[in-house]
Amino acid sequence: MCVEKLLEEKGDNVVTCPPSTLVAEAVRLMRHHAVGAIAIADPNDRLAGLLSERDVTQGLAIWGGSSDTSG
Repeated sequence: MCVEKLLEEKGDNVVTCPPSTLVAEAVRLMRHHAVGAIAIADPNDRLAGLLSERDVTQGLAIWGGSSDTSG
C-alpha cells in the first residue's frame, strides 16, 4: 500500500498548532482530533516540527511532571 491510498481512506486533514502552544494544549488537540501527532507550524504556515505522543511520554519520563492536561 502506498501513502496516497492511505490518505484516500483516512483523509488529508493535518492538525497544526504554533510553536508557542503549551504541551498540554497540544495533547488536548491530539485527543480531540484522534491523532497521534500534531504538526507545528510557524507564523507563515510552514512546517517547523512535529510533536508526537511518543515525544510527550518521553518528556514526562525524562523531566517528570504530570500527564494532567487540565492546566
